[in-house]
Amino acid sequence: MSVLQKVKIRRAIATDREQLGNMVKALANHLKRPLTYEALERLKCDAFGTLPPFDTWIAEVDSSIVGYAITTYDYWTLYAARALHLNNLFVLPEYRSQGVGKTILFHLCKLAVDSSCAGLKFEVISWDTEAIGFYERLGVKRSDNYLSYSLKGEDLEQIVAYLQINS
Repeated sequence: MSVLQKVKIRRAIATDREQLGNMVKALANHLKRPLTYEALERLKCDAFGTLPPFDTWIAEVDSSIVGYAITTYDYWTLYAARALHLNNLFVLPEYRSQGVGKTILFHLCKLAVDSSCAGLKFEVISWDTEAIGFYERLGVKRSDNYLSYSLKGEDLEQIVAYLQINS
């Protein structure tokens, strides 16, 4: 039986806490992004708290966690409908190119359709050619209509201070 036939997608449960943390650390390493201990602990608390702000999907092969996805919902005003937002999709390197990512994406697309979502939205870091290639091989089209912006940390605080002074 191939790996693809063995992939099972399920919601994360509390006993996945440490393995999810390890996966998130692996994603941070892959993206060359810092991940503090405090942020990781908050994420694990949020994932398994009373009202999680996101859904966590686990990909298993032979009862081993080999990948995950974290999703939230956006609202697309001009469609008057929700959209599924894929925040992270990560597969352990040794399980890539074996259908795990496709199985996760299929699950999320089906979830979006079954939930009457207007679409599925996600971002890919510009230098991650492996991820870009994965999505493009599946026929996913890149949006040229929107530029992605973000404010965080000190930048966010500076904007608040600026707007308070200049309002």
